[in-house]
Amino acid sequence: MNLLFNQADANRLSSGSQRARVMSEAWVEGNLYCVGCSAVRLQRLGANTKARDFICQECGEAFELKATKSKLANRIVGGAYAAMAERIAAQQAPNLLLLSYQPPQYAVRDLVVVPKHFLTLDSLYRRNPLGPQARRAGWVGCVILLDRIPASGHLYLVRDGLHEAPIKAREHWNRMLFLRKEAQDRSWLIAVLSCVERLPAEFTLAQAYAFEDELQRRFPKNTHVRPKIRQQLQRLRDSNQLAFLGGGRYRQLG
Repeated sequence: MNLLFNQADANRLSSGSQRARVMSEAWVEGNLYCVGCSAVRLQRLGANTKARDFICQECGEAFELKATKSKLANRIVGGAYAAMAERIAAQQAPNLLLLSYQPPQYAVRDLVVVPKHFLTLDSLYRRNPLGPQARRAGWVGCVILLDRIPASGHLYLVRDGLHEAPIKAREHWNRMLFLRKEAQDRSWLIAVLSCVERLPAEFTLAQAYAFEDELQRRFPKNTHVRPKIRQQLQRLRDSNQLAFLGGGRYRQLG
């Protein structure tokens, strides 16, 4: 994998943002493989394709690219709130490709895939409508809250200028696919998974209960947080993410 943009792809453009967009899209098309199958390339889609920039011709996985010259942040600006919320609810949102590059060499610094099954309404923030003087007055955008997505939902393909082996990335992708089948209360399941990932490899139910206040703030309408935690631990066990050791003790797998 070549981690340098081809600056010749944008020679005719004067706008810095347009140059970065053209170069980053060309880099993905020429270098990136599909994490969902064995395909070695992704196909770039047309400019008018909403919320999708690339697709895998073999397995059909779609990806939306977000590129920045800054380090990747915990918040990513998205498009229209209503459209994104509808896609998430219907499980039709694209996988996110978050790319950080470093000028003047235009070298890829970090590349993260956020699989679409980690995106929930809970991870979507509704922005205020644009004011009456704006060109699109009343338009409501969204922000994707990446800090509400577990570490296992940040699949690094490039980290600090070093790329991961495709086989490792695909193994990680496959291990988390169980979330696509968890349509009911997926926000709760992902929230508890995020808490579990911050615990030791072996932990107790009492340690999981320590996140009760945090989860109560995240889901203020739920008044039975501890039973909900136990329920999600059971679901994670049934999905082979946890092993139950007995006596209120668990071990993380994978």
